[in-house]
Amino acid sequence: MISSELKAGVKETLDIMTKVNFDSLSHDKSILWNLALSRTCLHFSQEMTLLKRELSEVRRSNQEDTQFRDRAEFSKGVYPSIKKHAHKVFSKLIFPSHLEVTTTATSSLVTYGLNSTCALAKCIFEDIVFQRLGSGNLDCISVDENNPHCHPYDTPQVREDLWHNHGIGSLSVQEVGRVRNTVTNICRDTTSEY
Repeated sequence: MISSELKAGVKETLDIMTKVNFDSLSHDKSILWNLALSRTCLHFSQEMTLLKRELSEVRRSNQEDTQFRDRAEFSKGVYPSIKKHAHKVFSKLIFPSHLEVTTTATSSLVTYGLNSTCALAKCIFEDIVFQRLGSGNLDCISVDENNPHCHPYDTPQVREDLWHNHGIGSLSVQEVGRVRNTVTNICRDTTSEY
């Protein structure tokens, strides 16, 4: 922010400068006035540059905050679909990782090979989160191949953000595990009766 003393100095200099008759000044006084004005203008220019840089930083920060909130809202909106359709993913990937997954903590998923490009993530994103319009059984067939109806969030960078920072990864592992446990319990109950 431009200091009030700098604003006052510039205003005072400009007020006085408009009243000065440079023709009546001596050569030395004219040089002094020009030096004072040039120093003031330089200082003002430097302050304006700093202010523009700060404004740019504030705008970038606000844009990042808005982007984070939008993605968080989007993720929360797809949580019910992930919960509802986790059986689809389970039918393709009974075990989402080659290791026994003992946690759904976001920070630990990568150690189990469960990043935003793993098979589980691809199923979650392609079959549930970003299911293409017109790709369901009840949808009409689209003949326009130039209009794939891609979601703006369907990029590798945003997928990674949604997976790691907005809970889609943790929820997906949790829901596939829940479905697997349910199926396991049903199988146990069924086989124990015979």
